[in-house]
Amino acid sequence: MTTQNRFATLVLALVVTASLAATATAQRKGNTRFETSQLTAQTARAGFLNPQSPEDVKFLQALNTISPYRQWMIGANKTGLVYPKSSWSSGSMQRNYNLKNKTVRKFLQYENMGAGQGMELDWTDHASANMAIQKSQWFFSTPYGSGSVQSPIIYGEPIAMAWGSKSKFVKFSKQAVGVNLDWSSSPSYEWVILGGRPGTNVNRGKDWIALFNLRINQPLIRFDRNVGGGIGFVGETRTGDSQADLRQFLRKMQRTGKILRTPWTN
Repeated sequence: MTTQNRFATLVLALVVTASLAATATAQRKGNTRFETSQLTAQTARAGFLNPQSPEDVKFLQALNTISPYRQWMIGANKTGLVYPKSSWSSGSMQRNYNLKNKTVRKFLQYENMGAGQGMELDWTDHASANMAIQKSQWFFSTPYGSGSVQSPIIYGEPIAMAWGSKSKFVKFSKQAVGVNLDWSSSPSYEWVILGGRPGTNVNRGKDWIALFNLRINQPLIRFDRNVGGGIGFVGETRTGDSQADLRQFLRKMQRTGKILRTPWTN
């Protein structure tokens, strides 16, 4: 065995040992979120992707499928991890984030659209440093109880997303005009962040992510509209598809979402 291979084996052994120890600790504490993903998270952070592994090949194919829809960055004005809180007032203001879109290079914000204009979400005029601070009014919740707020949000876990001091949560809802979203006074854990290995941390100010809705199994993207705010689900962009092609595309999106949110170990 070469020196390089021995070193790689040693690193893997240390990572797995640390993962198992951490998992055992979590089991004693009853943290089911940690139990399902920690080993995956540790090995993924160490950079182990095996091109001979069917799971890794499947993951990379799914990542390639979702890549065009990784349009969002959380907390674009700083770097670090993304932490949850249950309501606007329940945690630090440092856990409020802006939500930047890659295609328009602007922030998504609450905006009064007027009667008959659909969901009150649209883009800022620009993405200056001051605007980044002003529009840091998004926050994210996880469904695991009060203890989970100490842990950063990870790829593949269900989350709820909300805007502003009134804690308006965003949920899927069929609408006659504009994007198929509505406000909810309570968390709706129907969103998942995709674009990284399931179980690894989401990096604010760095990662371009897909915001995937589990109710419709589609990512939310920038979408030009004649009426309503400029966002939509990807299925709305497939206007040239036949019904059969559209169904095939939507099935592929559903499979992709499942792969990219499912923890596994090699």
